[in-house]
Amino acid sequence: MVDVRRSVAVLVGPVVVVLGLVVSQPSGATNSVGPPPVPGPAELTAADPQSLVAGASFVPITPCRVVDTRVAPGRLSAGEELEFDVRDGFLEYRGGNPEGCGVPDGAVAVEASFTAVEPAGAGFLRVWRYGDNEPASTGTVLNFTPGQNITNTGTIPISAPRGFWDGSLRLFGASSDLVVDVNGYFITGGPTGFVPVTPCRLADTRPVITGTLGDVDLYSRLGPGGGHIFQARDPGFPDGLWREQGGTGDGCGVPFNATAVEIAVTAVNPAGKGFLRALPCDDDCLNTGGLNQPNAGTAVNYNSFGALTNTGAVPLGLTAGLLEVKNFGGATDVVVDVFGYYVPLAGGGRYTSLAPCRIVDTRNTAIYSLEFLIDSGLFEPFLFVDRGPDPMVPGEVRLLRVAGSGEVVEPPPFPLLDPQPFTDFEEQGGPADGCGIPSSARAVEVSVTWTEPRDSRGFVQLGPDESLGTTFINYSVGRAVTNTGTISLPDLSADWPDRWWVRNFGGSGHLIIDVQGYFE
Repeated sequence: MVDVRRSVAVLVGPVVVVLGLVVSQPSGATNSVGPPPVPGPAELTAADPQSLVAGASFVPITPCRVVDTRVAPGRLSAGEELEFDVRDGFLEYRGGNPEGCGVPDGAVAVEASFTAVEPAGAGFLRVWRYGDNEPASTGTVLNFTPGQNITNTGTIPISAPRGFWDGSLRLFGASSDLVVDVNGYFITGGPTGFVPVTPCRLADTRPVITGTLGDVDLYSRLGPGGGHIFQARDPGFPDGLWREQGGTGDGCGVPFNATAVEIAVTAVNPAGKGFLRALPCDDDCLNTGGLNQPNAGTAVNYNSFGALTNTGAVPLGLTAGLLEVKNFGGATDVVVDVFGYYVPLAGGGRYTSLAPCRIVDTRNTAIYSLEFLIDSGLFEPFLFVDRGPDPMVPGEVRLLRVAGSGEVVEPPPFPLLDPQPFTDFEEQGGPADGCGIPSSARAVEVSVTWTEPRDSRGFVQLGPDESLGTTFINYSVGRAVTNTGTISLPDLSADWPDRWWVRNFGGSGHLIIDVQGYFE
């Protein structure tokens, strides 16, 4: 068990001890991705948790390009806003596929991969539905630094009914080219629903120990131009199949009728610069050895400075349930983790998209501070409420509130100078009432940013229980990084049904979580 304790900030003259959620490291914790591998404005603005899209289901498509500024209209400068389409008809005006991508007029959101290409400096990208107000200080989709192409994948609402454009974006910090690929769309009353799973390892190209068999290296490190085809659905094969591709012994529970899988792809210990692309692999893929695959898809850009992760939905091959990971660049190992899958709606949940809302920001946490006032020569203790930074330190584990309306953090038994107590949402840097995620939600889509990383490279694990066997973000010193994905909530019978566990391996830094939507 993990011992969760609250500490009290103490202010005596100039000395302050900051309140935080103090959690001891459980024994037996392991590094799940091997040796480890400028968000938006710092001020907190509680976004209105108004539903933008409700009751939508996901339709995967062959990954398709909708924006490429290297083609048109040209490189984006710092502060520049760009309107864009994802539906057919005008994609070529933004460098997209002139034949269209098949996103219908009735679509209300898309899952898209955003890539900063050759950025001139550090910065970030913000994306919102065309016609809406630009988010004030939340909704960061991508962080980038000079000398490194980087990709993040997430769901964005689009105008419905169809407007003059579908979406808007703005670049902050430095100029960059931008590429946007669509992996699927959401439509009200559509045919599929999402089923979250406890994060599960599907594949790992590093040597795997399988008892008397010794090292199994059938899925070895990917060289330049190399690729691997991985089994994703659970076809009832023996455990050895999953162990041979480095996965969990009995698979990840993806059924035969799954149409797409939500995965995190990590490039581990890359030897140089390049990118990975995760793609569906159907019969044509098998017959051609992976040739003629689309020039788009869920991608991971990497460099020799450390591991990087990207999370997104990938359609599965129609018959065998396979996916392919291809490498374009230096040699690298590959890790694939499953966070859920899409099935015909009777077996899955519909998606509700929300206005971007910052539910965690360790730069802006609420604390109780204790001050001793001198009155007639006596020291009299008083508590007051303050806000301050509470970075995560190496090896630290926290329990974060995600769903529900929040609970008041009970103050210690001292008189309060500030009569307004705060909630557990405010304690972790969010709005007092949270972001509108109901307790009935079974999975939440979030953009997770690790910023101001110090001391060393590392990685962050995030999930519904304290076992935390998979990784959500990898980071390096001095580089802010964002990953967007859908993470399951614990079962309603669990001790903490509305909360996630988060663990930091590596250096200290700050954690930011922006809610994008949820599945019920």
